[in-house]
Parts: sequence; C-alpha cells; structure tokens
Amino acid sequence: MATVYVVTAGCYSDYHIEGIFDTREGAKALLEDLKWEGGYDNESAEVMEWELNAARPQRFIEVEMERDGAVAWIRHRLKREVGFRSFFDNHLCWVVATDDEKRAIKVTNEKRTIILALNIWGDYDKVKQMVK
Repeated sequence: MATVYVVTAGCYSDYHIEGIFDTREGAKALLEDLKWEGGYDNESAEVMEWELNAARPQRFIEVEMERDGAVAWIRHRLKREVGFRSFFDNHLCWVVATDDEKRAIKVTNEKRTIILALNIWGDYDKVKQMVK
C-alpha cells in the first residue's frame, strides 16, 4: 500500500489540511515553513501518516464534560451516533467520529462553549434543536 503524509494545522473549527505529500521530506519541509512563519496557530501544525486505500472500522469517542470544561470520562466505541447524546448528571455527553482523544475533547469543548453562550446548558430539547 502507498503512504501519504498529511500536514494539518489549526484547532477546533479552524482545523484543516495544509498539504498532502508522497514523501515525508516534502511534508516536513512544509511543516518547517509553517512553524518558521509563526502566526495564528502554526505551533499546532503536524505531519500525519496515512495508508492509501486502507480500510478500517469507523471509531467513535464519547466524551462526558462538566460545565466548567473538566472531562468526567471518555469512552471508545465502534458504533455510535455522532453528536449530542444527552445531559447526564448535569454533564454534556458528546460523540465524535475519531480515534484521537485530544480531538474528541476539543470538539466537545467547542460545543460546550456554544451551548453556554446560547444559555441552553441542561436543556436537552434546545440543544437537540441547535445541532439539527
């Protein structure tokens, strides 16, 4: 199987791909340019290695987060509906299609921030309406 090297940067809603390369050297060169340039979030830039045409099961991580952003628990799942699940014990439960715990926590925290800004924390129906 062929391997590609993906350079990503940013976080939350600004997470994006900067470039895709067929050599690690090409990806590292872009990564160094991004970090040298400095700026908005270039410190988050990284090189990820992916196998082309490699099938793997979809993985999900469920995060339960407290109102203040503390993570109450994390569960790994193979099958789960993505997005808002519920408020359990006054914690936000959110499911993200990923096998990266840091990414799942970031996405859940971003949703928590939006829910708090809209002043709908704990209101199951309003949050479900928000995410439609």
